[in-house]
Amino acid sequence: MRHLFFLLGGFMVTACGHAQGPGEIPDLGALVSAEAPLETVLETYVSGADAARTGVITTADAWRTAWAAIHRHQLPPPEAPAVDFARRSVVLDGLGPPTDGAMNRITRVRVHERGVVVEVTVTVPGRHCVIVQVVGSPVHAVSVPQVPAGLTAYAQRTRVVRECECPGPWFRRVSCWPAGASWTPRRSPAPRRRAPGSASRCWTSRRPGPC
Repeated sequence: MRHLFFLLGGFMVTACGHAQGPGEIPDLGALVSAEAPLETVLETYVSGADAARTGVITTADAWRTAWAAIHRHQLPPPEAPAVDFARRSVVLDGLGPPTDGAMNRITRVRVHERGVVVEVTVTVPGRHCVIVQVVGSPVHAVSVPQVPAGLTAYAQRTRVVRECECPGPWFRRVSCWPAGASWTPRRSPAPRRRAPGSASRCWTSRRPGPC
């Protein structure tokens, strides 16, 4: 078992969480809510989350602490969305860094007597997709009808590959040397100088794309 926590100095959100595959969820007792309606309150690719974690937040203080920790790299952090914890709770899932372009999204929350099952779709880029060169730590948080405090959250993640069209020949460059400038042919160690008044030397180079 892992405790969901986002470190920010001495702050810690205390909710429990597991990351499980299909068929690995223990017996959690009777189903209380088969499919709670979800409202996204946070979806970000870059965050202060330091590891893959899932949990349930049931108090306003814990929500403020988690929000500040998630946005600890932003000064000042954005204002946290208002959540009425008298009627609702927040279910949160973070993939942790690095993710190489992967994004997570909570698609279903099932509340049982002794735990909460959080179904998460993790979308990863295919071999032809362009990946932003940023160390990602995606977090998705949703508001759901109130969940009893103290229940452990179990993440059930499904991996989906997002295919992208092949960009084709993507290296195409025109290179020129102005008249009279020095240039070195690829197979010659000595530079050559074009005569004054002569035309520029230009050519187009192409490299095949990854397909």
